[in-house]
Amino acid sequence: FKPNFYANEAPERYYLDLFSLCKRHFSGKTLSNLLYLVLKEGFLYAPFEKIEILYTDFLKINTIPTLTKYLQKNYLIASILQKGHFAPSFTLKNVENKIISLADFKEKVIYLDFWGTWCRPCVEEIPFQKELQKKFADKAIVFINISINDKFE
Repeated sequence: FKPNFYANEAPERYYLDLFSLCKRHFSGKTLSNLLYLVLKEGFLYAPFEKIEILYTDFLKINTIPTLTKYLQKNYLIASILQKGHFAPSFTLKNVENKIISLADFKEKVIYLDFWGTWCRPCVEEIPFQKELQKKFADKAIVFINISINDKFE
């Protein structure tokens, strides 16, 4: 599945409709696999509270236990990373091999960006982010860019 115009304009409707469509036309393992794909992507793009309802439905009708196990990880991540929530604490090495932590930037606004060289939209966003950094250079804003070098799952 790839997000399209419909998904970008109304992601909650897109995933709800896709989920319902799959339930109407498929059954058994095919249905479980398709719903898994819908939810996996939905956790990334749709409002959590909408996808959570579909996830609960999926748990009742899924016939492949390993898919539940895989989706539990996505569910947990999506529940923690909801819009408006505080970011979970983390510690990473920066490009100079220095260890940094989210806690190092208390009292500052943090622009946190996850990107990958394999992600075309992420790479295309770099010039705009550099402009943004220049625009806010005199403000208490920290820009943290975290490169995910493996394909995102």
